Amino acid sequence: MIVWLGIGITLALTGVYAGKKSWQVLHRMAGITPGKVTYIEAPHPVSLPQGMLTLSRLVIDPQYLQYLPAEHLLQLQQIDNKAQAYFAWQQEAVAKNLDFATGLLPHIETNMVTEEMFVLQKLIDERLPEALARHHILAKNQALSADSNLSEEQQHNLVQAREILQLLLERIEAMLDKVISQYEQIQVQNLKVMQRYLNNRDEH
Repeated sequence: MIVWLGIGITLALTGVYAGKKSWQVLHRMAGITPGKVTYIEAPHPVSLPQGMLTLSRLVIDPQYLQYLPAEHLLQLQQIDNKAQAYFAWQQEAVAKNLDFATGLLPHIETNMVTEEMFVLQKLIDERLPEALARHHILAKNQALSADSNLSEEQQHNLVQAREILQLLLERIEAMLDKVISQYEQIQVQNLKVMQRYLNNRDEH
């Protein structure tokens, strides 16, 4: 009788222990730290369908994309598409010996580059890869520490890194939207000049 009682107690304790551990694992998978009212995004690699992210203009080490949230990956794709169009137009302007900023023939041999265009290129070619590399270090460290409780400071660091990265992505995309819009407006103005010329010719 005592033996059966001992077996029953052992099984009960084992069940309680296994249930508690399973509950903690479930919380971590959902990005919740057990015992704290703090919600963080699970720092596991993002699994994307093959070919979902195809970068043509942005030069980024693929490993830096591993722990990015899906919304950041989507915004990177949008930025890459816009940057591809922007730099293609720039190259076309160079080939035609035009000033990309004004759509006119420049007074000097080389193309005019505005300060805004210079800053945009620096953000795309240098600051963005650097920010992604620093975010990757923090996110990877948290992923490797997933089996142990993360400190509030560690959680805050990753949240802060993602907020800064988000601001950088938004700024780059806004600048791309602005220069692309300006370039499109230049083309419309050039067409209007052509239309006025044709109208004047018809009047004569």
